[in-house]
Amino acid sequence: MNEKQNDINKRYNELLRPYYQKYNCRKGQLCHYTDLDCLQNIIQNDELWLSRREYINDVEEIDYSYSLLSDVFKQNNTDKQVMDEILKCLEENKQYVFCLSTEMDVANQWMAYSKNNGYCICFDRKQLILHFGKISNFEVKGGKVNYDRSAICKIFELLTEYFKDVLSEDTSNLLSILNQRNVTELFVLYYGLIKKENYRYENEYRFSVINRNLLKSEYRNRNGILIPYIKIKVENEKLPISKIIIGPTIKDEKAKLGLLELLEKYGYNNVNVEFSKMHMR
Repeated sequence: MNEKQNDINKRYNELLRPYYQKYNCRKGQLCHYTDLDCLQNIIQNDELWLSRREYINDVEEIDYSYSLLSDVFKQNNTDKQVMDEILKCLEENKQYVFCLSTEMDVANQWMAYSKNNGYCICFDRKQLILHFGKISNFEVKGGKVNYDRSAICKIFELLTEYFKDVLSEDTSNLLSILNQRNVTELFVLYYGLIKKENYRYENEYRFSVINRNLLKSEYRNRNGILIPYIKIKVENEKLPISKIIIGPTIKDEKAKLGLLELLEKYGYNNVNVEFSKMHMR
């Protein structure tokens, strides 16, 4: 790696360090709000479903990311070849994400993602990160979604410079090929950790992978739309579920009893189950 690349790497790490220190600590819980069918599948099969990013709930998210990247290109007079290569890599490398929140049992999450009658699956954050690290054939990246427009643009500027530098290397060199692949993955994965400021209340955390046709996409129905997704599983290992909260409109004690029975049947004997403390109709 040449002196210029070392300088770019140093600046990149300095830029991201405060962001990761603030948002990506490994302590605490990560919460996934979902419906009963998905919860049952997670427990029975010890697997998680990662949805194609273009199909997740915020329909403006992709356009917003693209608009910020375009602004960075214009402000920095980015070379057309570099722009084309970046946009090409973003298009070709399909990203699949598993979305969670750092917020447990909160009204906006119940309303947005489980229609008040769903379930909140709480994972131990550190153990879930370690769990994803055992996935074979994939490098799974996890991170707190960034809502700060200024910070996003600064990181885009640096990644664009990094991409341009690596792009100019001799592609016959194995190290150069690896550098290009690494910066491509970095760009694509960071590109998937961006949302508008008005979604900050979600306090979202995501795990994401780039599926290079290693797994075939499957499809599920959500509100009349077919959502592409892939299944991720660590063989012979249970998911690090610490607690499940039953949605605020479900009051029947049988919901808890049935869930406890399901958990026991599939080896999740130490998972706490409780009703939401929210009062909603």
